[in-house]
Amino acid sequence: MGRLAFLVVILLVASMPELKTGHGAAPPLAHQQTVPPPPPRIDEYKMVTYEVVFVTRGPKWTPESADIMPVVQAHRDYIAGLVKSGTLHIAGPLAGESTLQGAYVLSGSPDRAEQIAEADPGIQSGRYSFELLRWMGPEGWFGRAADPANTEKLFFGFLVTGENTSALAAADQQALMRGHLDHLGSQAKLGKLVLAGPLVNAGNRRGLIAYRVPTMADALERAFADPMVKAGRMKPELYEWTVPIGALK
Repeated sequence: MGRLAFLVVILLVASMPELKTGHGAAPPLAHQQTVPPPPPRIDEYKMVTYEVVFVTRGPKWTPESADIMPVVQAHRDYIAGLVKSGTLHIAGPLAGESTLQGAYVLSGSPDRAEQIAEADPGIQSGRYSFELLRWMGPEGWFGRAADPANTEKLFFGFLVTGENTSALAAADQQALMRGHLDHLGSQAKLGKLVLAGPLVNAGNRRGLIAYRVPTMADALERAFADPMVKAGRMKPELYEWTVPIGALK
């Protein structure tokens, strides 16, 4: 998870002192301790825009029943086929009673993402609808699941604008952002935060986050420990997301 840490914190890499012998000269290469190169800086990653489709309840939504199952299965088969073909980087259902029913991520233009979503039999039937958002992340962020049927549960969702929208002095805002980024970086280094990044022109939805932890309570505890959340500037909105193992590196 080290890559994510580099994306959410500004790395300050101190130069290491040169190794010296007792005579003040560098020892022969054969006797020098191997020092790994410094990690990449944030600006060395190629950032790209991903399309994120949130599947929502549509105008003809009804609870699952025997009558509606052919449409539900057609929708599931369509998404599974897109994952298997590599068209989608990651996809899975969102648990709970929210209007949000699932989410998937792909590369390409908004027009392409819209075309893919509109070809979904579930959306064509009116049972589902969709919302398209744009998310910034590093190129090559996602992996290819060996078996899409082998899944894991993540706690995924938004950081949205909080109730505290009062103006801050520039220095206070900078300090708060520093604490926010440091918190995300520490969670990434622990392997708990596996996805984070800003949304583009998404209104009160400021960014996406995903935690790989055992329970929703654990994910929320970590999210609420964020200084930006503590200050009321942001708040988490998380969902249980079932996705193929290996889709997130």
